[in-house]
Amino acid sequence: MGDPLPRFPTNRAFRYYRTDNFGATGVKYFNSVTLFGWRIPTKATVRLEFTYKEGVHFNRYLGQGVYGVTQRDIIGYAVDINRDWLPPLITRFNGYRRVSTTFAMFQDWILGFDRNLGLSGYDRGQGDKCSTILNFSASTDWLKQTVDTRFSIEQAAHSNFGSFWASIMYAPGDHWRWTFLWRTAWSRAGPNSGKRWTEKDDTLQYFVFKMGYQF
Repeated sequence: MGDPLPRFPTNRAFRYYRTDNFGATGVKYFNSVTLFGWRIPTKATVRLEFTYKEGVHFNRYLGQGVYGVTQRDIIGYAVDINRDWLPPLITRFNGYRRVSTTFAMFQDWILGFDRNLGLSGYDRGQGDKCSTILNFSASTDWLKQTVDTRFSIEQAAHSNFGSFWASIMYAPGDHWRWTFLWRTAWSRAGPNSGKRWTEKDDTLQYFVFKMGYQF
């Protein structure tokens, strides 16, 4: 047992972070799949990951405004599907370069769940035994790899939290790299929502400019 933690922490420091993790990963390339006798060319790489987290610490409501700390195990999995495309409307402008796309989904469950656990965050709210996160991203380069463009969109199904970011990197030579990134997020969560809560800066929009030199 540790010291009681505040119901709504004002910082991201958490003294019980490390835990024992067990996992496995499998990767397979599918050139095609057969469905109802029809051969469908997929040309996709599928990766499946399994995880088991032992003894993760949670706040637990003990009654009359008193909070303690308890431990629960978490089991989860993730799957992502990656495929490269050659869409004509893009390849005619980017020198016939491939567009790489990835769809990913992650889910986990708290074992020994009870509603007195103090849960909050972008992916899970009070009463959520399971969390589900969906993500889609794409990237390609232009002008013989001088310009690299990427974007990603993510949605947490249970907490209604989502985010989107897009970036452009300009590489005029072998050394200099100029990167511009814009990110926005949305959420119906809040400290007064009755169920969900996120940190106050989780939904802030921001713009990043980065200059780098590679040796």
